[in-house]
Amino acid sequence: MARSELREALEDAYDVIEAKNGAEALSRAGNEAFDVVVADINMPVMGGIEFVRLLRGLPSHAQVPVIVVTAESSDEVVQRGRAAGVNAWMVKPLSPSGLVNAVERFAPSLDTAG
Repeated sequence: MARSELREALEDAYDVIEAKNGAEALSRAGNEAFDVVVADINMPVMGGIEFVRLLRGLPSHAQVPVIVVTAESSDEVVQRGRAAGVNAWMVKPLSPSGLVNAVERFAPSLDTAG
């Protein structure tokens, strides 16, 4: 799923805040609170594992659930992601409903639209 597809899958039920890359996402995290973060491992500027590691260093986001949606599934990459603080690993391709279900699992108390 591309970033636009992720947004479309979630925007009917959640307030979605997008970032173009890992560095922008980290910058936004310094100024905004998130209930769940969805990221890819292969992002421009700053990769997903580095992003998650640095996100975990922000006290306000140390416990925020992070779901990775990626084509990467090797044991080595998954282990590095888990060590950085990834909570759930979803391998592409995946369905929009699968993504929504994963977000709901980590954020069941979020106010949903509709």
